[in-house]
Amino acid sequence: MNTYFITATHIVCYVAWGQQRGVLATSEEMSFHLLMQASNVRRLALILSEKEIIKPIEGAKGGYVLARKAECTSLTAIYAAVEDLNPDFMGLKKMIDKAKKCTTLVKDTQIVLNNQLRRVEAEMIQTLGLVFISDVQEASLKQIEENF
Repeated sequence: MNTYFITATHIVCYVAWGQQRGVLATSEEMSFHLLMQASNVRRLALILSEKEIIKPIEGAKGGYVLARKAECTSLTAIYAAVEDLNPDFMGLKKMIDKAKKCTTLVKDTQIVLNNQLRRVEAEMIQTLGLVFISDVQEASLKQIEENF
């Protein structure tokens, strides 16, 4: 998992909230609320658009909308869309490369760890498939209500 996934999820949630209010979410708005450069938001939004998670609406009053309903957009879809940006889950590749230079004990230990972490990633992806943007929105609204 990486920060691209977290940020992309925030982008999709922001787009969904805007859509609920009847407003298009712009990259400038999202960059303000996510405290990141608008160009980085646009880069992730482009990837999310290519994977048909969000859809750009062009024009002077343009922005983004969901490509499908929030209750049909799982976190697995977002994860799969951005995972190519940093496919080294939990630094496995780096550790494998490092272990190649180590003793047999370290190499064998790393092989066991790699297998376990790959299993964890598979379970995580399966679990993310059970969580939809609508679920995240609902939980977030409850949290906001409890804090005020």
